[in-house]
Amino acid sequence: MNAELKAQIEELKQERQQLILMLNRHRPTCIVRTDSIKTPESEANPLLEQLEKK
Repeated sequence: MNAELKAQIEELKQERQQLILMLNRHRPTCIVRTDSIKTPESEANPLLEQLEKK
């Protein structure tokens, strides 16, 4: 049981990393709202920063 849960946790961690990468690849193509002051280039990217820390 424990081994199964640990394996599941590892799978979820890998899936999470893949999703973070996908979001970061997609982000530059996202349409920025015109009422937003910040642009994608000028705002922090917490997902990418979080990925780089690991």
